[in-house]
Amino acid sequence: MDDGAKTSLLNACKKVDEELTIFRSAMQKSDDALRQSLEDLRAAQTQLIQSEKMATLGELTSGIAHEIQNPLNFINNFAEVNSELADEITKELALGNTGAAKELLTDLQDNNGKICFHGIRAASIVKVCCSIHGQIPNRRN
Repeated sequence: MDDGAKTSLLNACKKVDEELTIFRSAMQKSDDALRQSLEDLRAAQTQLIQSEKMATLGELTSGIAHEIQNPLNFINNFAEVNSELADEITKELALGNTGAAKELLTDLQDNNGKICFHGIRAASIVKVCCSIHGQIPNRRN
């Protein structure tokens, strides 16, 4: 092989080496960009999961609040009615109408039973929520 051919081959090798270096650099940049994209995707996935958990927790909390509010409404309504019944009983007794007062007293006692029932119902809802919380593994105290 003559010197001209050697020089030509050497120049070709240098050119291929330079192109390979450029290609490697481009591949490294592409690899870095893909790694960053994967990291960003994982972070977004984690955030999405957290958002979904919070939305579920919000729905659950709303449902529990509704379930507790329902018996509390009954308790409040019957307590208000009992207050009115007590006033009516006082009036009937003042008028000497013991029969009417006894009927109103029966209504008052019935309402009191309903207040107790709904109070127990609200307490049982809270108790179930607490027992479920106790069954959740790795809960935070």
